[in-house]
Amino acid sequence: ASHVYKVGDIEPWVRREGFTLMAEGETNCTRWYVCDKRAGEATTHRWLIVRGAAWNNEKVDRVRLSTQIGKAWPSPLHEGKGAPPVVVHTGVKEMADEFWPDVSPWITSTPNGARLCFAGHSLGGSMAMLLMAWSKLRLGVDPRAMNSPDEVTRRTTSLTQRAAELASSARPGDCDRNELLSFLALEG
Repeated sequence: ASHVYKVGDIEPWVRREGFTLMAEGETNCTRWYVCDKRAGEATTHRWLIVRGAAWNNEKVDRVRLSTQIGKAWPSPLHEGKGAPPVVVHTGVKEMADEFWPDVSPWITSTPNGARLCFAGHSLGGSMAMLLMAWSKLRLGVDPRAMNSPDEVTRRTTSLTQRAAELASSARPGDCDRNELLSFLALEG
């Protein structure tokens, strides 16, 4: 995932790690890429990676990035019938929504049997989590269905424990700590 911070062509870096670069893109605020891990001819993993804030990158619009980060008021994660009562950081949502049309076809075209993975650093991690949630909410793609049951159980347990730790410090009136996890079928 650190390769997304490289300036210039990232394909040689991704290839050196044994991945195939499938797509990449940049917005005024971030950079993303999609890469596949293969075993022979079969794709075993599809990764969507999102960069965090790179203030020293000349291609980043620092004023826009600052403005987006400053938009800390809540926005619905998803709108429409059956939407979970969950809110997200408005600026982060807007930044992720900007490249959603470019990455969503890569989500829906994940080969059968391949694990769909999302990663990012810092701000990129927040956007990667939104992409994962939107995969289910907007596209009906369940990233868990593309994983082996044992791996899902191990990773979900770890995620659920961490989410519970974070939510234990939530203020009264905040969303129930299990509400989003349950909706995304990551718990319960």
